[in-house]
Amino acid sequence: MRSVFFPAIELTCLIESISTNNPRIEWKKIKNGVPSYVYFQNKIAGDLENRAQLREPANILIFNATRSDTAEYRCEVAAIDDQRDFDEILISLAVRVKPVVPRCSVPEAVTVGTSTELRCLENEGFPAPQYRWFHNNEELPQDPKNSAKFANSSYSINPDTGGLKFRRVRKEDAGEYYCQAKNDAGHAQCPTQIMECYMAPGLHDTGEPHSYFATMLARDFHNGMLTNYVPASPPPFCQIEPCFVYENISMGPFHEIQFKSSTVVYYKLYRKMK
Repeated sequence: MRSVFFPAIELTCLIESISTNNPRIEWKKIKNGVPSYVYFQNKIAGDLENRAQLREPANILIFNATRSDTAEYRCEVAAIDDQRDFDEILISLAVRVKPVVPRCSVPEAVTVGTSTELRCLENEGFPAPQYRWFHNNEELPQDPKNSAKFANSSYSINPDTGGLKFRRVRKEDAGEYYCQAKNDAGHAQCPTQIMECYMAPGLHDTGEPHSYFATMLARDFHNGMLTNYVPASPPPFCQIEPCFVYENISMGPFHEIQFKSSTVVYYKLYRKMK
């Protein structure tokens, strides 16, 4: 027997053609091989006390069922005046609990070419739910290679743990994400979260680095400029720190370093020439 969380459940135990008046009826709950009474000496007992009742002649009605009620239940009838003075029936009960809203973790910003993981967790549903991920309201296939749209994606989904891993993030991976947890009793999903994907400074779409700064050599006390072209989306904030500065320098509108009649030594970028 299966039941969804909260409705009343009736466990049926039929008594037919008996000669004994008032046969002895007992119900036992068997969980992990250990029996315990739930109906004994004409009253509800154990963890069903105040949560169940006997419905004549021998049925048990369980209210507000939870997943802790998942077990085997045995109805035992003793009728001393009958030809068959004892009989029993075993009922297996599995209470299905709908998942609650899962907890999702989606990074706000990820650099293109790097790896990242989105997480989804729900621990109230029973049996344990399976997880699905959605990108811009479209379900991500379990295997991206089976979809022409996602064939170039590097992600992998673990439906048991809820993890969505990207081995190498692409610009196309940016967008809205949400996760859904689902089992036999129902499903629930977390609110949508946005992940943005940025090009790192000095990275092309291929992820290959190139020189940040143009090479420039200058003599002491000569005007000069050290250019900085960084293709990135969105444009990065650039900060360059000199090792030694003898005169004031300034940062130009395109992140170029401007210096006038100065001697500047830039670590790994520019060396003072004699």
